[in-house]
Amino acid sequence: MILQIDMGNTRLKWRVKNKLASLVEGHCLWSDAEDALMASLMPYGGLISRILVASVRSQEDNQAFMQLLGRLTPLVPEFAYSQSHNDGLVNGYADPERLGVDRWLALLAGYDRHKAYPFMLMSAGTALTLDLVDGQGNHLGGYIAPGLDVFVRAVSHSAAQINVVKSNNLFDASPGRSTVDAVHHAFAAMLSGLVQKSYELLSRNNGFAPVLLITGGDADVVKGLFHQGITCPDLVFSGLDIYFDLRAGNNG
Repeated sequence: MILQIDMGNTRLKWRVKNKLASLVEGHCLWSDAEDALMASLMPYGGLISRILVASVRSQEDNQAFMQLLGRLTPLVPEFAYSQSHNDGLVNGYADPERLGVDRWLALLAGYDRHKAYPFMLMSAGTALTLDLVDGQGNHLGGYIAPGLDVFVRAVSHSAAQINVVKSNNLFDASPGRSTVDAVHHAFAAMLSGLVQKSYELLSRNNGFAPVLLITGGDADVVKGLFHQGITCPDLVFSGLDIYFDLRAGNNG
């Protein structure tokens, strides 16, 4: 059995899988990681043969997490890192290792599903990222912006008379008729403009419309803006399969 772990900025996700299917999946906030992870994985500790990790956390956090996993199994986790190229996909960063490994793995999974087609990959989480890939597998680069929660908190913190909290029910690009609506709708309008610009760029360079893939904790929230978008919740895990060459079923 394989234990796969996605160590994000805000959340921790994991799944245990064998050759046929996922056996257990879970996620939690970092503040709850120790209790939630142990409760979920303790029954599988002796059955796990590999631990595969995608982490955007600091080296100190990675070390602390490895110590936590040591209570479950003596196995040494294997970490994925961003590459210059893999499986026909070419990293567009001048310094490929500077691209977040979660973005790289999600791009690998997206490219595996849509080879020969241009696509945009949006990850809506603590940060919102949008990466562009052309029909030849060239990563053209991307954009990084505050995620919805960070955006709302930043506006509230910076303006004395604005005090709103994130709401998943107020996502619309039309002009807002209250302060709460105006803040949320501004984020939606800016995101819509970013996607439209990227859509036009890829369409112009490739001659046909790109696919929009959406992942991340707020994927279901932003999906309502983009009817052509495809929600893909497990792209990082699928990317780990590709990175460690597990697609052929050699996964214990």
